[in-house]
Amino acid sequence: MWQYAGPIDLGFDAPVYVSLYGTGVRGAAPGDVSVNIGGKPVPVLYVGPQPVYDGLDQANIPLPISLRGSGEVDLVLSVAGQTSNAGRINIQ
Repeated sequence: MWQYAGPIDLGFDAPVYVSLYGTGVRGAAPGDVSVNIGGKPVPVLYVGPQPVYDGLDQANIPLPISLRGSGEVDLVLSVAGQTSNAGRINIQ
């Protein structure tokens, strides 16, 4: 399990995003990619090649305001039925 312990402030007037990096998601159909944060489904805005480093993939996920005050929560990415290792983020 990976963990990002620094608290993420969702703010009030600007969207906040989490970008995940790894391999194996390039070419996945948009409907085949899902993310759960704290057990709640969250949309994935982009999944594909990371534009600078060959072979590295990226997923961009908006953090909804409804997660404000959640504290440490699990984040799980699934692609075509394959689930990633769980990670934890801290949401103020």
